[in-house]
Amino acid sequence: MTSLKNTSRALAALLCALGLTLTTACGDSGAGTDTDSDSDPSTTSDASSSGTTAGPATTGDGDGDGDGDGDGDGDGDGDGDGDGDGDGDGDGDGDGDGDGDGDGDGDGDGDGDGDGDGDGDFMLSSPAFSRGEMIPVDHACDGANVSPELNWSGGPAAGSYAIVFTDNSNGLIHWALWDIPADVMTLAEEIDSGYEPPDVPGAKQSRNYFDQRFYAGPCPPDEHNYEFVLYAVDEPTLANLGMASSTEEIELEVQAHALDMASLAGFYIPPP
Repeated sequence: MTSLKNTSRALAALLCALGLTLTTACGDSGAGTDTDSDSDPSTTSDASSSGTTAGPATTGDGDGDGDGDGDGDGDGDGDGDGDGDGDGDGDGDGDGDGDGDGDGDGDGDGDGDGDGDGDGDFMLSSPAFSRGEMIPVDHACDGANVSPELNWSGGPAAGSYAIVFTDNSNGLIHWALWDIPADVMTLAEEIDSGYEPPDVPGAKQSRNYFDQRFYAGPCPPDEHNYEFVLYAVDEPTLANLGMASSTEEIELEVQAHALDMASLAGFYIPPP
């Protein structure tokens, strides 16, 4: 009897190996086939009860990382860079430029202007008037004719600053101030007269359009447009300029050394 059972078991194993079946299933059977090597036909192994071996769950995307997005990086966003923000650049800030500062311009300095220097916008302003407004009479020849307070911010690391004030309606340069020290970010109202005004140590002042060394404000016969232009200059001192330099020469030399510029424009209408 035992010999017959062993013969049947061997035959069943052969048929299973050939992909064939009889009434006895391949693996555990209702006949009590012993597969757990304990020689007791009344017991079987746990694995043989199901015919399969359990494995890890998968998402079915085929990349093997288990996140289901198919890119293989495991973060689930589908871009393949592994940082989880979905922009594909790998820096994790989500702006897509790859520099990691989050501003989206790609230069890495974080100020958003795209030049890479981190300085932000170069701005010139005055409490006396805003851009596009009328210049007050106190800063014109019809009034006190004193220079307005000027303030600036941002811009590159400069060696010095220069300011040129021009009547844009006729191209006449009214006034220029250069070699303004790099740590100065404000000019107070009413700059002193003279080539080296004492209230701005280190700075030099041009002759104005009527050949005097002080600020000369608007003095038109009718409405004219004016502009203060601030230059960030690469040198602390412009050695090619001096007391004899004209306003035109000053402007050209300043522009040749300019790193950046900012402006404040307005208009003036003389009183009736």
